Amino acid sequence: MAYLYLENMEFKDYRLNLVIENKEVVGVYSRNKKLVSEFLRVISGINKTKSCLYQGKEVFDNREYFQNRISLDYAHTYLSTLRIANIEEALKSKYSLSFNKEKFIKIGRELDIRGETEITFQYKFSPAGNTFVNYALTVALEKPNVIIENPTHGLNLAEDIEYIVSGITDKSVFNTAIIELDRLRLFKNRLQKILIFSDFNKAYFLDPKTQLVIIPEDIEIDEPLYTTEEGVIGILTYTKGELKILQKNKIDYRIISIYDLEEYL
Repeated sequence: MAYLYLENMEFKDYRLNLVIENKEVVGVYSRNKKLVSEFLRVISGINKTKSCLYQGKEVFDNREYFQNRISLDYAHTYLSTLRIANIEEALKSKYSLSFNKEKFIKIGRELDIRGETEITFQYKFSPAGNTFVNYALTVALEKPNVIIENPTHGLNLAEDIEYIVSGITDKSVFNTAIIELDRLRLFKNRLQKILIFSDFNKAYFLDPKTQLVIIPEDIEIDEPLYTTEEGVIGILTYTKGELKILQKNKIDYRIISIYDLEEYL
């Protein structure tokens, strides 16, 4: 049985039909960031909806579903201390959660979280430090399925980005990961599927190898995604013969990777 089923799910102006399998890493992208955030809250079971199913039951307020997934926004501050005893008590009292202390400590040392922390009467994490803490918490909670918003928040160094991105997409650690693509290119070769919300009230659940095309606005395209100053970006459905006709008629077009999409928006 697949992990999640979205069956004719109505979300905003979109209707979604898709299946997220076990052992899949799925990225979610829209140039409307708020839309992605609201979608992740829906599939987290936080916001009410219909037709988002886990083992045949709605995810909203589903205790069994909650026990097997964690949903975190890495731009949010969940912890205000690095004291293990305090973290343990806070997680237990507020959320009825337990965590693996050894894993948290190990990641904290590897990422040098204390080096990203100002310690006065309280702990103040830098934006990168806060993301480090949230990632360490993600792993230490040992939930098999994760939903992550703003995964690279505050990260600038290549080695930090690689550590976090490779970590949250590691299928030996997580059964499934559903991740906001806050910086598309950073997730190249990490994903099994990408869910793209277009500007045309249609969503697409795509293989990341799917190619896109940029074409002038006055040229018909089957699956448009976004309009830009350069024209319309859409899914490449033209045949080789049709592309040759465009060339013959001196109509400029450009074929791009999904991961390069942000560069043109």
